[in-house]
Amino acid sequence: MNINDYLLNRTNRDPEFRKLAANDDIRVEVAAELIKFRHTHNLTQQQFATLTGRKQSQIARIETGNANVTVATLAQLMKKAGGTLTISFS
Repeated sequence: MNINDYLLNRTNRDPEFRKLAANDDIRVEVAAELIKFRHTHNLTQQQFATLTGRKQSQIARIETGNANVTVATLAQLMKKAGGTLTISFS
């Protein structure tokens, strides 16, 4: 399943996620990007959590839009996972 299919499926089955997506909540974008990173690197949530020194449940909360994660935390996750955090404004 690609990221777009996942997000569509998640939006259709989870009313809270649908509400976040409808409000253009940044947490949905963060969730999508983290899931995309994991899938690109063939990592499960547990593998990503181990790699970054976090609990799988923490990663799951970020990926479901149920966490207000800081930019510093995202930067730490990406650094430990060998990625980079890029922020842009338009």
